[in-house]
Amino acid sequence: SSIAVDIAHNANLLQIIGNRITATAANGVGLQLMVDGLIPSWQVVRNNMIACSGSARGIQLTGTVNGLGMHYNSVSTVSGFALNITASGSGNELIGNILRSNTGYALYRTGGLTFSQAHHDLLWSAGGNLAFWGGPHSDLPCLQAATGQFGSSLSVDPLFVDDFNDLHLQSNSTCTGQGIAIPGLSDDLDGDARSLPAASAP
Repeated sequence: SSIAVDIAHNANLLQIIGNRITATAANGVGLQLMVDGLIPSWQVVRNNMIACSGSARGIQLTGTVNGLGMHYNSVSTVSGFALNITASGSGNELIGNILRSNTGYALYRTGGLTFSQAHHDLLWSAGGNLAFWGGPHSDLPCLQAATGQFGSSLSVDPLFVDDFNDLHLQSNSTCTGQGIAIPGLSDDLDGDARSLPAASAP
């Protein structure tokens, strides 16, 4: 396997912002994180595009992950999990992200990690494997009932310009206007100002 970006960090100041990451190796990972912080606004993964081919996974949380803010990332995979969680930890945020997979799970959680906030996200799997969280969940209402989270979220194809080469949104994407403003996050990956509510992605 191959990990494009692998971060192990135990301080409370971390910024992974505005990157385009690709993973092409079988069972590879775009971004792997094992981080221990206190406040999600100090330890952030924001405005990244992560595209994976084959069985590569997008974002993988492993070990212990505390106080991590994941905001407005766009992740696209083929058969791998868009977000794979084997970690434990608490005080994390998942807000405004697009997690898309052709045939794999958009979200796959087997660890004990919890989110203090998880909302305004888009989860989509064309293969019907939307999420695994204590068991499989084929649709968003099922996941919401199981977790009590993911309010104001969507489960539709985000309509990227290209699912691997360009994760900007097409003009007719349902995502437009469905985000939420986050303090300290006023622009997107291209440096364009986010409207209120946030409309561009990531």
